[in-house]
Amino acid sequence: MRPHRTIWLDEDKTIRLSNPEDAPAFMELWGEYLNQQWEDGGELVPTSTTLSSFASLFTLYTTGHKPMGPGVRGRDGVAVFGADENAVLLWGTTGGAAPFDFRWGRTANGWGTYVRSRHRGKGWSARMRAAASKYMREELGFDAVIGTAHNENPVGLETGLRAGFEIYAQTGVLRLKE
Repeated sequence: MRPHRTIWLDEDKTIRLSNPEDAPAFMELWGEYLNQQWEDGGELVPTSTTLSSFASLFTLYTTGHKPMGPGVRGRDGVAVFGADENAVLLWGTTGGAAPFDFRWGRTANGWGTYVRSRHRGKGWSARMRAAASKYMREELGFDAVIGTAHNENPVGLETGLRAGFEIYAQTGVLRLKE
């Protein structure tokens, strides 16, 4: 496999689109993310199944083999790395265009943003979200991103609101097993 061309998303060349060769770094970061959100009360259980599902999404996004929906230009998802793989963001769709229309237009899912603890508080999340937002709007034709911040993660909610996310609903879970 020949190396992919680096696509920088900022003028400083510190934030870029991921390539398939980034899979080991992505898996390490996403494993840290899954463990951290679980410790913080998140809903994703950090099992090999969960991790491999995100690995599959990452591979599809970075190789361009994700099914495309109407009006999509280029790959149908984006995985973004901060400098030296200290942060990762994964946004995209789960299978091309949604089978229904959203009030916000063509909508992507915000799977998550993770910044390693030693790099937090330095603006990585904001910079990555801004770069990814611009790329998804201008290059992929998305109109909006829907994301989730856990109640146990007030910093995630706060950074999302600062990035321009609006609260439009609250989600509840009805547990069917005792």
